[in-house]
Amino acid sequence: MKYKYSIREVDRIHVRLVDIFEIQEVLMENNMKLLKSVGVKSMGSSCYYNGKLVEFKSKCYYPKYYFYYDDVHPTTTIHAIFGAIAAESIINSKIEYNSDFIKNAIEKYHIDTLYYDGEFGVTHNTTFFTDAAATSMGIKKIEQKLKAIEYENETGERDMGFMYMYKKYF
Repeated sequence: MKYKYSIREVDRIHVRLVDIFEIQEVLMENNMKLLKSVGVKSMGSSCYYNGKLVEFKSKCYYPKYYFYYDDVHPTTTIHAIFGAIAAESIINSKIEYNSDFIKNAIEKYHIDTLYYDGEFGVTHNTTFFTDAAATSMGIKKIEQKLKAIEYENETGERDMGFMYMYKKYF
């Protein structure tokens, strides 16, 4: 009985696939014109060179300028482009992966404003990145927050200073 209900529910599910390989091909067209419009200067990797992933994040090139963060994972900007295209594929029943479609998605979702040149160099736009430096760079901060949540769940107390007050949890 349980499975019959689940099968009936499947009729209400609609799946959309986003072809990231085709998107990548379009992004590389015309000497990477679309990529350059959002600040990406290289199809290379910010943290993977000479066949190795760098040991320390401080040795990475700034990810904003690269398509890949490491040897396989796209940077925040590229994820944002994929996300914008995924959102548009949900909104529009028929899509064509061409430069006009991708350009419109970049403009509609303001992907060219993820970063700006600040007083101390390139900075994340806080409209998009509130606390973690970015998905490409903020994993440590996310891990710290998860540990603070675990601490609160275990003790019932909120850790207002994260790792400073309760070092044994971090």
